[in-house]
Amino acid sequence: MKLIYRETGIHCYDILKEYKGGANARFWQTIAFFFGGNLKQTYRPLSEDAQMERFVKEVEQLYYPYGR
Repeated sequence: MKLIYRETGIHCYDILKEYKGGANARFWQTIAFFFGGNLKQTYRPLSEDAQMERFVKEVEQLYYPYGR
């Protein structure tokens, strides 16, 4: 969910709400909550997600050595 937010700048909840409706988005947010997730997670590459950002940059460099 964080990587989707990183690439699009839109929360998974908002994507679900746009395509499937508010009730469906709330349903999946509730399911995510029960399993310890959150569809409204943001990506913070300079603080809590710094390690994930390094990994993503490494993978991008491996598959896209000259940029996208």
